Amino acid sequence: MGRPIGSKTKAKIKLPFYTPEVVKNIKLDILKLFDNGTIENLSDASTHTGVSKLILYSWRKSDKAWRDALNQAEEPIADRLLQEILADTMPNGKSISMPYVTARLFRVKKIRPEFRDAYRFVVEDSRALEHLEALRALAGKIPVKNKPESTQKEE
Repeated sequence: MGRPIGSKTKAKIKLPFYTPEVVKNIKLDILKLFDNGTIENLSDASTHTGVSKLILYSWRKSDKAWRDALNQAEEPIADRLLQEILADTMPNGKSISMPYVTARLFRVKKIRPEFRDAYRFVVEDSRALEHLEALRALAGKIPVKNKPESTQKEE
């Protein structure tokens, strides 16, 4: 698939036409599938309804009300994934499967924007605080390599 070599235009994809009534029924069916726990994403919905993923994602992009309903339907999925992540990463548990934790975490971040990286962390362990202060003190004593020579202190 794809464009022929040297082509500057996109290939014309002929999408099937659905009447507004059929589109409404398909969207309602997909929401019911989410509520029943039968599907977890639009790719699963595509296999259950027979509508292509391309069409489902374009409907999601163009229809704000349906997108909001889908986001709300994905909330229980995020709750379940968070419980699985916490169960796999508890300090007293010995079986941690990081690839599965990472995949679940990326899915949670997609569903809930508040879980996206903010690059902030909280240190509560007293030993970790001591190490952090030592690193800060050490960082202040290390000369910066890229500074011009005129601003560096001469010893």
